[in-house]
Amino acid sequence: MKSSTQTLVTLLFSILLWVPSSHAEDPVVIRNSDMFNQVGQYYRAYLNARGDSLLSGTRETVPVRQLIGEPGGPHLWDFSEGPTDDTIRVDYVNPQGTVPGHFFPNIEFAERMQFESNGETKWLMIEQKPLIGRKVYGFFDPTWDDLGVVFNTAIVDFPDPMRYGDKWSTTVAFQSALSVLGFETPVRYTSVSEFEVDGWGYINLPELGFGDVLRVNEKVTATQAIRSDFFPSTGDGDGEDNVSFTDLGKTIHRNLYFFRPGFGLVAEIHSTTSEADPGSSFSDALFFSRMFETNREPSVGCQEPQAAGNLVLSYNAGRVLLKWDTADCTDSYRVEYSSRGGVPGSWNLLESTQSTFIVDNQALQDASRIYRVISVLSQP
Repeated sequence: MKSSTQTLVTLLFSILLWVPSSHAEDPVVIRNSDMFNQVGQYYRAYLNARGDSLLSGTRETVPVRQLIGEPGGPHLWDFSEGPTDDTIRVDYVNPQGTVPGHFFPNIEFAERMQFESNGETKWLMIEQKPLIGRKVYGFFDPTWDDLGVVFNTAIVDFPDPMRYGDKWSTTVAFQSALSVLGFETPVRYTSVSEFEVDGWGYINLPELGFGDVLRVNEKVTATQAIRSDFFPSTGDGDGEDNVSFTDLGKTIHRNLYFFRPGFGLVAEIHSTTSEADPGSSFSDALFFSRMFETNREPSVGCQEPQAAGNLVLSYNAGRVLLKWDTADCTDSYRVEYSSRGGVPGSWNLLESTQSTFIVDNQALQDASRIYRVISVLSQP
């Protein structure tokens, strides 16, 4: 048996591997590097007209059936023309030191949306993480009784990466208060979203021209439940802290999101809300936004993965910890070792991972081991 003092652990700096796509029909991939991920970035987008109720945030519906099209691709979504009644400006900021930041003391990145027609502002508290996606912790909205709403569990609404055909789901849950007949009672909100990347092709935007695009289709099923002791009924008995809630019903609506490489989320179309699913090809939209201005430097999208730099080895009791920095345009990492000096044909797979570390528990099996980390860009 070899002792630890006889074991030599060495390091070979990371190299990269690119597996080119063989799917020419659907080459669009949206990654973390395409999204807004730095403080100081912003964009502006045209929006349809606001309705009569400023507090509820309702808007006048606009016909969109001919613009939506069918799933699949390639399609051309020509959004160069459309409503310009209102404009939203979305800034990416550090919320600390602001009123919204008070409700989210550990969040240092947020999306601040301001409606230029009346100055109303809404905040979304997020974190953009490579190989995970956009992590959402809650929101701040002056139109809610509870201004800062923290989700029970953070969600990832737009994962990294996104490709045509991908499907995923999220559940948002939080508790707020509702004023009924002058009394406030707790209300439980639950929203279940089913996502599918159901379309791809090209999009044409005002001022920004055309480019590749992926369409994400979201079905949202929302339910509200009020404390059962507000009513004579006994409720469903599943409330928190032994408090029962009674469902008030559910609503369903659809959101269509359009993602462009190098620009992120460039357009949104939201359906009206009803008890029945409006389907993917709804006729009228309550919210139709189209980006026309941004200070973000557009990238050309991922062509090949970057090397995983700053590799560090740590040794302890026969185990080796390998860690490295996140590499752009990368789906996963292939960690290999060689016990024969790295000569051709001597490399063995240790582990494939989406993390930026692994632990080699079998390091003492060889007199020496050389490691390498390969950044992998998978086929769409």
